[in-house]
Amino acid sequence: MKLTSSGIGLFILAWLLLYSIWSQINRDKGEGLLDGDRIAISFAHVQLESGMREAYDALIADYEALHPNVSVAQIPVPLRVWRFWMESRLAGGMAPDLMQLVDNDPNPIQRNFQPIDQWVEEPNPYNAGNDLEGIPWKDTLVVNLDTPPAYWPEYLSYYSVPLTVFTFRVLYNKPLLEEISGSSEFPKDFASFLELCDKVNAVATKEKRTLYPIAGSKYNAPFFNIALVRSQTQKLYRQVDLTRELDNNFDVAMSGYLWGLWNLRNPEIRSGLELVQRFGRYFQPGFNQANREDALFYFLQERALMNVAGSFELAGIREDASFEVGVARIPMPDSGHPSYGRYTLGPVSERQASLRSGFAVTKQSRHKEQAIDFLRFLSSQEAHRKFVGISRWVPVVQGVEAPEDTRIFQPIQSGYHQGFAVGTGVETRRLRDVSQNLLFEKHGIEKFLDKIEPVYAQHVVLDMAKEVRESLNNASSWDGVIAARKIGGEFSPPSKADDEKLSKALESQARLERVYHRTQYETWRFREYGIPKTPIPAYVNRDESEK
Repeated sequence: MKLTSSGIGLFILAWLLLYSIWSQINRDKGEGLLDGDRIAISFAHVQLESGMREAYDALIADYEALHPNVSVAQIPVPLRVWRFWMESRLAGGMAPDLMQLVDNDPNPIQRNFQPIDQWVEEPNPYNAGNDLEGIPWKDTLVVNLDTPPAYWPEYLSYYSVPLTVFTFRVLYNKPLLEEISGSSEFPKDFASFLELCDKVNAVATKEKRTLYPIAGSKYNAPFFNIALVRSQTQKLYRQVDLTRELDNNFDVAMSGYLWGLWNLRNPEIRSGLELVQRFGRYFQPGFNQANREDALFYFLQERALMNVAGSFELAGIREDASFEVGVARIPMPDSGHPSYGRYTLGPVSERQASLRSGFAVTKQSRHKEQAIDFLRFLSSQEAHRKFVGISRWVPVVQGVEAPEDTRIFQPIQSGYHQGFAVGTGVETRRLRDVSQNLLFEKHGIEKFLDKIEPVYAQHVVLDMAKEVRESLNNASSWDGVIAARKIGGEFSPPSKADDEKLSKALESQARLERVYHRTQYETWRFREYGIPKTPIPAYVNRDESEK
């Protein structure tokens, strides 16, 4: 029987699932989970980068030395099969004690994982004797645990404590940079960055050499391109921000479009698309279809001067490279740039950098207390210092310094809010992505806009309809919680914590109901009347010095 490519893929996934089940059963037997010799806990993660398993193994050894009656096992799972693996393990009752929260999907959280609110409010016992002693666990990090995967506003609960933040930087070939530019210093400003990219292309043409400025892929090129467009809509964002909530990109972009406050022909949007089009000449041919490994291959084979990569990739890339790898912040336009400074405010703050590698305790865990204790150990000052020393990740625990070679990845604390991109919801992003190849053809911007403009509003409505459904579902999910707390308060005096929880629940429900009614009205108004020819007045532009 001849197998199709999809059939082969399903066979591989089934084999991986059976193998993981078999290996877990054998691991559990070997570590005494079934025969009762020791308490065995396990945690699953997708971080297969160089140094990660070694870092976890080192901390496991330290933890087991402190707790001889406990054994800990890590289960690395490839990201491409993670969703299937996670759902099958949870559905089959075979979930490990701890699972990494990978994509910040709220749907499986409340059903499958244990809130850890009571523990994060208590001091971390593994910080005894250092300057974090006596401080609540949630306050021992350098970032606020107010967003997923740590705190989930939908459920008003903490579910994990992250071990790092992810940021992106330019990695470059230091010897090659000096050969091409005559200097080992990476450009600090956007104009010099563009000059360097043009110079690489000129050298490649003159010497008939396979060499590109940036190694691109469908993984890193969208990140770069979206950042370019957002740099050109920073001022526009302030003009159309009806919600007055900075960094609420979805509401600003979607609502503003339906009220006619901006459109795809805005000069700010065109300027952003011109940048995307220009950078298409700096990536290798076919970058939109290339995988991350393909781009990395170009970089490691010295056929690309630069590669845009995340903080979690640095150690592995440096290990594989035969040349010295430099790291720099990605230059973006500032207000002084002659061509692209008109619509921008300046560098973007990374205070909202993505929290990562947070582990949640599964409700199926037979050893929840031990699993939480292991989490406290991982995020204690001493253990975290050892962890980042091996993994080369950006630290998040107070008092832990980043290794010298990774400090460049630490989030930038000062700066402006980012603008919005052409697509901010699922449907508008899909429309943008399937049409983006047109940008790199002759008259590409016009072709791109001519294709997406006639149907863009309909895709905006689809995104907002999805927001309406989710807001209603999330708001109604609080009815039982609020009623129970109110009824309970009639029989016994509520504690301060109960009062705070009820207040947060009411506030969260009110916010979700506001989103529901506003988006429902806006989608209805568009279906009835379309986009107004004379838009509603926009708010007065904010002071450009505001950050």
